[in-house]
Amino acid sequence: LGHSEGAIILPLILEKLKADEIGMPLPKGLIFLCGFGECIRDVAEYQRETLVEEVKEQKGLKGWILRRVLTKERLERQYNETVTKINQNPNLDYISTHFGLVKQPAKWLREHLALEDSRPQLSQVDQHCLAIGGANDRQVRSKFCQQNVASKLVPNAPSVETHILPGMTHILRSMDGTCHLLDAPTEYPRLAKLPLEPELLSIVGKWCRRQSLGLA
Repeated sequence: LGHSEGAIILPLILEKLKADEIGMPLPKGLIFLCGFGECIRDVAEYQRETLVEEVKEQKGLKGWILRRVLTKERLERQYNETVTKINQNPNLDYISTHFGLVKQPAKWLREHLALEDSRPQLSQVDQHCLAIGGANDRQVRSKFCQQNVASKLVPNAPSVETHILPGMTHILRSMDGTCHLLDAPTEYPRLAKLPLEPELLSIVGKWCRRQSLGLA
């Protein structure tokens, strides 16, 4: 099972298992939570687009300020500058921005960018697959968890089950109203105190029981 980053690298882990590089048995099935069919470059682009759309919807003085600070061009320039900086400093674990007030995980992003897009590996998956996304997820696209799209991504899987849960956010909790990336620093800590989405747990539990009984 992989969530978010874990869902992105899950096909790459399976590839190493098949090559016996890890020395573990192959799983009967794979579970992707809020990250199926994604790669870090696409996720970063989607989040930039999402921020720009959210800024357009902001009202009043806050919206006026944000529309001058968080523009598409500025966000793309900052991303490209960050990528250049971390690649030019391969020994740095973090880079500082905003006069040292903000630290960004350079090592984490560098290693992700060095990975191949995992979607080609998805086409080689021949395990049963369960892919679940959240309709209220603003960090990754849930469209890959549509049945017709998912089936094309894993054409060799003996079965593919997909769900897009209404209200569920990227951190696997549901909330009323729309989750916004702009509000994530305050919303996520609040949501994290809530239980995991019950429907998510029910779906995963039933799917695992069917796999163990060979009833997929």
